[in-house]
Amino acid sequence: MLKMNECGPAEVAAPSHYDSVWSRGWVNWSLWIHLVPTTVMSLPWMFVIVQALRKFSPIPLPNAYSPRHKFCAKLAPINMLLTTLMGSVFYWLAFVTQTLLHAGVGVGLDWRT
Repeated sequence: MLKMNECGPAEVAAPSHYDSVWSRGWVNWSLWIHLVPTTVMSLPWMFVIVQALRKFSPIPLPNAYSPRHKFCAKLAPINMLLTTLMGSVFYWLAFVTQTLLHAGVGVGLDWRT
Protein backbone atom coordinates (compact mmCIF):
# COMPACT_ATOMS: atom_id res chain seq x y z
CA MET A 1 0.00 0.00 0.00
CA LEU A 2 2.86 2.38 0.76
CA LYS A 3 4.25 1.86 -2.73
CA MET A 4 0.89 2.82 -4.28
CA ASN A 5 0.78 6.00 -2.18
CA GLU A 6 4.23 7.00 -3.42
CA CYS A 7 3.84 6.41 -7.16
CA GLY A 8 0.17 5.67 -7.96
CA PRO A 9 -1.76 2.54 -9.00
CA ALA A 10 -0.74 2.67 -12.68
CA GLU A 11 2.96 2.40 -11.85
CA VAL A 12 2.35 -0.40 -9.35
CA ALA A 13 0.25 -2.38 -11.86
CA ALA A 14 2.61 -1.78 -14.81
CA PRO A 15 4.84 -4.82 -14.14
CA SER A 16 1.74 -7.03 -14.22
CA HIS A 17 1.82 -10.12 -16.38
CA TYR A 18 -1.23 -8.88 -18.33
CA ASP A 19 -0.22 -5.24 -18.82
CA SER A 20 1.67 -5.63 -22.11
CA VAL A 21 -0.90 -7.82 -23.85
CA TRP A 22 -2.30 -6.42 -27.11
CA SER A 23 -2.09 -2.69 -27.64
CA ARG A 24 -3.01 -1.42 -24.19
CA GLY A 25 -3.11 -4.52 -22.03
CA TRP A 26 -5.77 -6.45 -20.16
CA VAL A 27 -5.09 -4.40 -17.04
CA ASN A 28 -5.90 -1.13 -18.76
CA TRP A 29 -9.03 -2.50 -20.43
CA SER A 30 -10.33 -4.05 -17.23
CA LEU A 31 -9.75 -0.78 -15.38
CA TRP A 32 -11.73 1.20 -17.98
CA ILE A 33 -14.51 -1.41 -18.09
CA HIS A 34 -14.72 -1.05 -14.30
CA LEU A 35 -14.41 2.74 -13.98
CA VAL A 36 -16.64 3.99 -16.80
CA PRO A 37 -19.87 2.22 -15.76
CA THR A 38 -19.13 2.89 -12.09
CA THR A 39 -18.68 6.60 -12.72
CA VAL A 40 -21.65 6.85 -15.06
CA MET A 41 -23.90 5.01 -12.60
CA SER A 42 -22.98 7.38 -9.79
CA LEU A 43 -24.89 10.19 -11.53
CA PRO A 44 -28.34 8.52 -11.41
CA TRP A 45 -27.77 7.60 -7.76
CA MET A 46 -27.08 11.24 -6.91
CA PHE A 47 -30.34 12.12 -8.69
CA VAL A 48 -32.24 9.43 -6.75
CA ILE A 49 -30.88 10.70 -3.44
CA VAL A 50 -31.78 14.32 -4.24
CA GLN A 51 -35.27 13.29 -5.39
CA ALA A 52 -35.83 11.23 -2.25
CA LEU A 53 -34.81 14.15 -0.07
CA ARG A 54 -37.16 16.44 -1.99
CA LYS A 55 -40.18 14.16 -2.37
CA PHE A 56 -40.28 12.25 0.91
CA SER A 57 -41.33 13.99 4.09
CA PRO A 58 -39.13 13.88 7.22
CA ILE A 59 -41.28 10.95 8.33
CA PRO A 60 -41.04 8.77 5.22
CA LEU A 61 -44.45 7.56 4.16
CA PRO A 62 -45.52 6.04 0.82
CA ASN A 63 -46.37 8.64 -1.81
CA ALA A 64 -46.43 9.07 -5.60
CA TYR A 65 -42.62 8.85 -5.80
CA SER A 66 -42.47 5.49 -3.97
CA PRO A 67 -42.79 3.17 -7.03
CA ARG A 68 -39.93 4.90 -8.84
CA HIS A 69 -37.80 4.81 -5.69
CA LYS A 70 -38.52 1.08 -5.28
CA PHE A 71 -37.50 0.45 -8.92
CA CYS A 72 -34.19 2.24 -8.35
CA ALA A 73 -33.67 0.25 -5.15
CA LYS A 74 -33.97 -2.97 -7.16
CA LEU A 75 -31.30 -1.79 -9.59
CA ALA A 76 -28.82 -0.94 -6.83
CA PRO A 77 -27.72 -4.53 -6.00
CA ILE A 78 -27.18 -5.30 -9.70
CA ASN A 79 -25.01 -2.20 -10.06
CA MET A 80 -23.04 -3.10 -6.93
CA LEU A 81 -22.54 -6.69 -8.08
CA LEU A 82 -21.24 -5.64 -11.51
CA THR A 83 -18.96 -3.04 -9.94
CA THR A 84 -17.60 -5.66 -7.54
CA LEU A 85 -17.03 -8.22 -10.29
CA MET A 86 -15.23 -5.81 -12.61
CA GLY A 87 -13.20 -4.35 -9.73
CA SER A 88 -12.19 -7.88 -8.75
CA VAL A 89 -11.11 -8.69 -12.31
CA PHE A 90 -8.96 -5.55 -12.40
CA TYR A 91 -7.47 -6.30 -8.97
CA TRP A 92 -6.63 -9.87 -10.02
CA LEU A 93 -5.01 -8.82 -13.30
CA ALA A 94 -3.10 -5.87 -11.87
CA PHE A 95 -1.97 -7.02 -8.45
CA VAL A 96 -2.58 -10.70 -7.69
CA THR A 97 -0.96 -12.06 -10.85
CA GLN A 98 2.02 -9.76 -10.31
CA THR A 99 2.43 -11.04 -6.76
CA LEU A 100 2.09 -14.68 -7.85
CA LEU A 101 4.63 -14.25 -10.63
CA HIS A 102 7.13 -12.64 -8.27
CA ALA A 103 6.57 -15.57 -5.91
CA GLY A 104 7.32 -17.99 -8.76
CA VAL A 105 3.79 -19.37 -9.01
CA GLY A 106 2.38 -19.84 -12.54
CA VAL A 107 -0.86 -18.02 -13.20
CA GLY A 108 -2.09 -19.79 -16.28
CA LEU A 109 -2.70 -18.02 -19.53
CA ASP A 110 0.55 -16.48 -20.74
CA TRP A 111 -0.45 -14.44 -23.79
CA ARG A 112 3.08 -13.16 -24.38
CA THR A 113 4.41 -16.47 -25.67
